[in-house]
Amino acid sequence: MFQCEDCECFFTDMDVFKTHVCVTNQKSPAQSVFSEEGNDTNNNQVWNKAQTQLLIRSYQLLEAKVSQGKLRKKSMWEKISEEMGEKGYNFSAEQVSGRWKTLIRAYKNIKAHNAKSGSSLKTYQFENELDEIFAKDPVMTPVKTMSSAS
Repeated sequence: MFQCEDCECFFTDMDVFKTHVCVTNQKSPAQSVFSEEGNDTNNNQVWNKAQTQLLIRSYQLLEAKVSQGKLRKKSMWEKISEEMGEKGYNFSAEQVSGRWKTLIRAYKNIKAHNAKSGSSLKTYQFENELDEIFAKDPVMTPVKTMSSAS
């Protein structure tokens, strides 16, 4: 995963990363690749900060329904994709789900790094937003750690 320092967009492909035009210098909210027919393929569309924050907020609103069993995760990703489409961000449900997995992976890595003794603290761009969601989740934030050492 590569991140542009200027536009803060994430890329999975190094070639796309090296040749991208920063979102901050474009009129459209996201960069995407067009197929020969002119249809938006969304294959190399990148996420900027505003899009990611919208994803996090949308997840926050729907997560309770998922945990209560009132909504399936697949349906949640589809709803979030539709909501983003209404805002002009064309991401498929699979892309939304993939982006969420990437966010969670990075969040867990930062938390694990910062929990190690002697490690210099690292910060994560979306750490505060994800802390709000996962602060009470014992899988993400263990309540206590015990040692058998005396």
